[in-house]
Amino acid sequence: MKNLDEILKNVGPQCHAILWISEETFSDSLPFFSELDYLFDGLLGLQAKHENNSEHGHGPFHYFSSKNFGNPLSLGHISSKNKNWKNCVIQFNQLQINKNELDECVLVILPKNSSIAKEFKEVIKKSAIKKMFKYFSPHSHDSIKSAV
Repeated sequence: MKNLDEILKNVGPQCHAILWISEETFSDSLPFFSELDYLFDGLLGLQAKHENNSEHGHGPFHYFSSKNFGNPLSLGHISSKNKNWKNCVIQFNQLQINKNELDECVLVILPKNSSIAKEFKEVIKKSAIKKMFKYFSPHSHDSIKSAV
């Protein structure tokens, strides 16, 4: 589980949130699903099972909470298929601001599609959010990059 090792290296005590943007809707077949489900004690698997059995389908934004080194750890999943995905990014960051975690690190997991990464960075610039972001993308040997 190379991806789990890479994620765990970057979800240390300074990391309070993970923002996971995928090209597909939330499901247990997404890249990093099993790794993140492990970090969040099976909560993602329970949600995926619930949504698969629900007539209402998948929501555009998913939010999970857990603990990391005794501190709160949040996970937000957003599908870029949702036409309002950029607004969901702002909502996720607003939740972090409300928790007074402004100067903590957020690990951002982006799809391989570089246009989404570029659009994400533009949303962050326009929103005046001042945090340390670490970017992680699948299939990249040098995938963790920091940015303020």
